[in-house]
Amino acid sequence: MAQAAFIASAVIGAAASAQAGKQQKLAYKMQADSEDQALKDRELIRLQNLRKAQSSQRAYWAGRGISGFEGSAAVIAQQSRLGYNLESGADASSTSRSIQSLQSKGSAAERAGYWKAGSSLMSAASTNSQTDWKS
Repeated sequence: MAQAAFIASAVIGAAASAQAGKQQKLAYKMQADSEDQALKDRELIRLQNLRKAQSSQRAYWAGRGISGFEGSAAVIAQQSRLGYNLESGADASSTSRSIQSLQSKGSAAERAGYWKAGSSLMSAASTNSQTDWKS
């Protein structure tokens, strides 16, 4: 009876370790999803700010009787768009690296759970083989 309880305990412990690894992976996935959504939110805000800036620039130049699509006004609008593109690209790249890191950590946590589960089972098997289970 003691041997069965010992084995059951080892199996339950191994299952708990594997489940803990899966839960940790899920937590990292949720964090990565949150990072992705935050990137989309920041992108939307950047685009809104660009549109506001370009509207203000066009209004400024139009108030002076200059077309917003030629000469200095066009250069300023082009520079605004370039700044937007650079900031957007840098943010997307940084967030992508962060998401990849979280995904790697999640996979590593899941593997660690499986390794711990396997180690627990091997340790129990070793202990079981060395113990005299006479009733």
